[in-house]
Amino acid sequence: MVLFEDQECGVCYLHYSRIERVPRTLHCNHTFCTPCLETMGLHYSGLRTIRCPLCRQVTCVDRGLSLQEALFVNSQLWDNICDEEEEEEDKREQEKVEEGEVNANMQRNHVMAKDFIRRYFLKSGTDTTNKGLAIETVDFHCLFCCCH
Repeated sequence: MVLFEDQECGVCYLHYSRIERVPRTLHCNHTFCTPCLETMGLHYSGLRTIRCPLCRQVTCVDRGLSLQEALFVNSQLWDNICDEEEEEEDKREQEKVEEGEVNANMQRNHVMAKDFIRRYFLKSGTDTTNKGLAIETVDFHCLFCCCH
């Protein structure tokens, strides 16, 4: 039974990171982020004890050691953090490229629509000056996009 995703802490449900939320393994082989383990830790007569929230096994750490010194980093999760961060960065870059393409398409459609209307009025021989629609001075709003 899976209680949480592999890439997130089972206590806070936040994704592991290489800086703030390092995945550390208790003696029972369950993994949680360092801030959650620090919060769960209790001090008894010179020892820090952490009770696993999944199996309830107690992990003891000498009070002179920090969790970073006493508990191993889950290397499988650590290796995947790098991949996930790279994928997220690639996704953000792709979104920026797509956003730029959409903006370029909107501008191109705007110009094409403006040219079409200009040609329509010139071909139809419509007297636009009497109607206040002189093409050179009209405040044109494209009907095909949100560029007004």
